[in-house]
Parts: sequence; C-alpha cells; structure tokens
Amino acid sequence: MKEDKTTKAPQTPILEVRNLVKTYPAFTQGLWPVKEKVHAVSDISFDIYEGETLGLVGESGSGKSTTGRQIVALEKPDSGQIIYRGQDLVQMRTAELKPIRREIQMVFQDPNSSLNPRKHIKDILADPMLHHKLVKRKDVTKRVEYLLDLVGLPRNSMGRYPFEFSGGQRQRLGIARALSLEPKLIVLDEPVSALDVSIQAQILNLLHDLQNELGLTYLFIAHGLGAVHYISDRIAVMYEGRILEIQEAETLFKHPQTDYTRELIQADPLPDPSLDQFRVTEEDLKSPCDEKFKFEVTL
Repeated sequence: MKEDKTTKAPQTPILEVRNLVKTYPAFTQGLWPVKEKVHAVSDISFDIYEGETLGLVGESGSGKSTTGRQIVALEKPDSGQIIYRGQDLVQMRTAELKPIRREIQMVFQDPNSSLNPRKHIKDILADPMLHHKLVKRKDVTKRVEYLLDLVGLPRNSMGRYPFEFSGGQRQRLGIARALSLEPKLIVLDEPVSALDVSIQAQILNLLHDLQNELGLTYLFIAHGLGAVHYISDRIAVMYEGRILEIQEAETLFKHPQTDYTRELIQADPLPDPSLDQFRVTEEDLKSPCDEKFKFEVTL
C-alpha cells in the first residue's frame, strides 16, 4: 500500500468530469429488431487531484474503460464536460486538442495490441516525441535510453521487436511510450490484469515510483479492488454506468456505503481478516437501482 497515502492532501483538481454521458446504438433480438441505446456511462461526475491516484473500479461492462477513453479523447461523449486545467476538452476541436493529448496519456490493458509488432522499440518510443517535436532527431537515442532506464529495461532493447519481450516487459514498454510525451495525467486501463501476480506487484511498484519521481497523476482502472487498494489514494466504485460511491481508499474498505462495494471486497482475497465483517451472502445483494443504493456522491 502507498506509504504516503495519509500524508497527501491534494487540493487542486487537474481534471474535472461533470455529468458525463455516453451511449451506443444497439438492436434487440427477434423477428422485428428495434434500435435501442446502451447507456455505457450515465451522468457521472468526479474530480482527480494533482499528484493523486484515483482508482475506478467495477465489473466488466460497468463503463469504466469507456470513461477512460473519453478522458484521453479517443471517444467523444454524448454530453457533459471533461475539464482539464480549466479547458473543456469536449468543446475543443481536433487541432486544439493536440497539445492536450501530449499531457494526457493512456496505458492499455493488452500491450500486445497497443505496440506495433513491425517496429523496433526505438521507433515505437521515438515516433511520438518526434511527432510532437519534443526532441531533435540527433538526441533521440539518448532520450530512448532514458525512458528504458525509467521503466527498468536494458538499453540494448532498442533494436528488438515487441514479440521478443515477456508480458511484463511489454507493459513496461507501454508505460515508457506513455512517458515519452512527458504527460501530467496517465489513464491506466487495467494495466496489470493480464499479468502474473508477481509481475503485477513489480508493475504497481514501478508506477508508484514513477509517480513520486515525476509528479504524475493517475486514473487507475480495474475490475477488482486488490490492485486498486494497493496504489490508490481514493477509490470510485462504478456499476452499470453510474458511480455508486467515492471515498478515501482506507475509508472505503472500512466503511463501504453499498452492498455492491462489500461484494467487491469479498471477491478479492485480502490479507486483513478484519475486513471479513463486510462479507455478504448472495441473498443480501440487490440491484444498485434499489432504494438502499440511492445517495449523493460528495466530490
């Protein structure tokens, strides 16, 4: 768990999400299919403070990855605001977004699909920097070496291809590529879910060290509370496109506000036996749409 979690007192929101809505078209099954809308994100709001890690947790299909993709402008929301340092990204044109894209980067769940298999590592890391004119071509090699050092990979990796690396090493490359543009905010979309447990711990420790060294801000997306609890300052619990609660990490585990959060705690094996008091039976669980789940989220 982050040692400085209780000492941080973030005051300045680097990102403000207000009333975000995203739907996708869908068709019902049957003889006469009817066009409907799937509400992936339904009127959510939260802040991310500079220098903190906000965990966004929920089961598959809850809308957390869609939220992350909208923050990095890979998708456009139907309505709402995404305010980064006073600028509403939703209202900005593509050309206006270019300098902002450099400051908000994303690390994807599957490094295999996010790294070009036909390019050498040097080119994968150098191309974003050259595109944004952050480094001169003559200085590219030194900069790539610096990035490899940051993520704990040998410098002789530059001439190799992504398939020559293990899963954990490829995820380190994904992190290095995100760092190549000197971002302020990084959206981590389940960055350790496809890795072995021992490798997960290494990547989480690396992210923690990089945050302290470079002053980064994280949105850490995951479907379980184990890794989120380890790295997050605050945790937002998401279900069916809505945020059920946002609390300090330790407070959420000690005083969860919904049965759904208690069930997430139960789903992860935790080393603290005292958390067993929050175990609930299957009969106790009801839909978060019930009255017992209705409350105001305090930002």
